[in-house]
Amino acid sequence: AFWSVAVAFALGRMAVAVLAAHLVPLLSERGYSRTLTATIAGAIGVLQLVGRVFFTGLTSSSTLIWLSSATFAVHGLGVLALALGGNAGIWVFLVLYGTTNGAITLTRAALLAELFPPSVYGRVNGAVSLSVAVSSASMPFVAGVLHTYSGNYDLTLWLLTAALAVSSLVILGARASSAR
Repeated sequence: AFWSVAVAFALGRMAVAVLAAHLVPLLSERGYSRTLTATIAGAIGVLQLVGRVFFTGLTSSSTLIWLSSATFAVHGLGVLALALGGNAGIWVFLVLYGTTNGAITLTRAALLAELFPPSVYGRVNGAVSLSVAVSSASMPFVAGVLHTYSGNYDLTLWLLTAALAVSSLVILGARASSAR
């Protein structure tokens, strides 16, 4: 269960870290106005609150493993919408990415509490935090290198979409591991 959670959240955090650092130049490169770029970047924060409320409401009707998997999958669909581009894509990105960005924070805390006893929660959370921190610190740099060599953000967005798809599947392994 630990490795499933650590890998899934490290992969999932890649999109958050990369887009926090590169969203403004990415949208500018694609021809969006500064006003729209600022609106999109700011609205992500507002939608995080919506995502947290929505996620909390769903915890009574679904397992945390499935909610975590779905959260990563929808997060990936948001990045996919950004990768596909267009005016509709930017708004789909905003709604899907913004709401799930808020839910991911709650997902990790609740899932760790469900999978691990209180006696090891702090150690497990610290170790998962380490994997997330390494991903958060390194991936914006990697995205910058990819941009330099490819000349655009397309490859980065496709890789982030793939990472979120993998995280959505990997987190399901936590259920199998915790059942043993």
